[in-house]
Amino acid sequence: MFSSIKNMFEQGKDKTVSIALKKAANLKLEGVGELLDLDIDSNKKSIQCTLMLDGELEALDLNIAKYEVYEKEGIYFLGIQDITTSRAWINKIIAHHLKRHDFEIPQEYASIVQMIL
Repeated sequence: MFSSIKNMFEQGKDKTVSIALKKAANLKLEGVGELLDLDIDSNKKSIQCTLMLDGELEALDLNIAKYEVYEKEGIYFLGIQDITTSRAWINKIIAHHLKRHDFEIPQEYASIVQMIL
C-alpha cells in the first residue's frame, strides 16, 4: 500500500515538473520550434519528448534513457546520455559526437530542479 502511494506521489511530481520544464523549454525554443510533449520518469531517470521544429514536416521524437541532475558550486546541471531520436541521421551524429552532455539549468528554475533531486 505504501509503495503504491509513493508511486502516485512520484508520478504526480514528475507530471508537475514536466509541465514546468515544458513551459521553460518553449521560451528557449521560441523562433526555433515548439516542445509538444515532455514526460519525465524520475524512477527510471528517463525523459521522452516530442519537438516540432520550424521548417520540418514531422515532429522529432527524442528519448533520453538516462539523465542526472547535479549541483556544482551552486549551479545546477542536467547531465544526459543514452540519447536516441526518430531521425537516423541525428542518431549517427549523437553516437559519434555527443556521448554525454551537461546543460546548465538557469537559476530561476532551481526550485524545480530541487524537486527532481
